[in-house]
Amino acid sequence: LVASGSPEELRARIEEVLQEADAVLLLVADTEFISLDRVAVSKLTSSRIAVDTVNCWDRSAWQAAGFTLFRLGDRKNK
Repeated sequence: LVASGSPEELRARIEEVLQEADAVLLLVADTEFISLDRVAVSKLTSSRIAVDTVNCWDRSAWQAAGFTLFRLGDRKNK
């Protein structure tokens, strides 16, 4: 998913992609993606796996929303 277009168009595309997602991945430190509402994301996808490759998502917040969060280079991953 490329962060382009109006904020409304981007939100609509994110929602569409999440409905089919097997995992939620943060690959770039883009504000729109970093600030995703974890609870809203959990309502859009049945996946409970999140992968943060840029170490921007708060582990405890994502876990509270029901996700297992893996962070690239983080020894806390289990």
